[in-house]
Amino acid sequence: MPGTVISQSIGVFPGWVQWRAGDGKTRAEELARGGADGADAQESVRQAVVRLDALCQADGLFFAAGLWVPDRTTGVAVATAQLELLTGAPDRDASWADELERARAFRAERGFTVFDRAVEPMTLQAGPAFGTITVLAETPRGGLFGRRSGPSPVETRVEVTVFPPGSSDVLRLAVRSFESDLLDALVDQARNLAESITVVVGPPPVR
Repeated sequence: MPGTVISQSIGVFPGWVQWRAGDGKTRAEELARGGADGADAQESVRQAVVRLDALCQADGLFFAAGLWVPDRTTGVAVATAQLELLTGAPDRDASWADELERARAFRAERGFTVFDRAVEPMTLQAGPAFGTITVLAETPRGGLFGRRSGPSPVETRVEVTVFPPGSSDVLRLAVRSFESDLLDALVDQARNLAESITVVVGPPPVR
């Protein structure tokens, strides 16, 4: 019987404002002071922390969240990061090979246009993994009922899916940005975060 993820950690890096998912609202002021200089810049960080933490609460089981704020004087978050737990079938280990094949067979969701997509196998200290880079945008819609018909902002998504050995659970790190000129830097940041992930696998809870 495979185990489950009972604890995890992710490194803290310069330029990042990071917190445990669910703690953002109560720690927003503290995180803002640590991530930016000046009242306006800190308010920008505070609002971004509250928004991202609310998203973590609304959907999925997230361990950690973060904002990449490279310029402390503006407090502008150019990327977000979320570390999510994906639970699998309790009677077998999560399959890296099956999920890698599924990632390579990716098709865009309806309503989105994919401009670029890459998949790369990886080996991390937390276990075998694979990374994906997806550059996409919401497909412009017609003006029916007054809906937006102009161009959509292009989003870059860098995701690293980690398969801790002996576990039915999977961890997924998602780093996202709408800053198209930061692709290479975003990939580097995502790789650094992914390589810092540590995981402890233990026996599944008794039901």
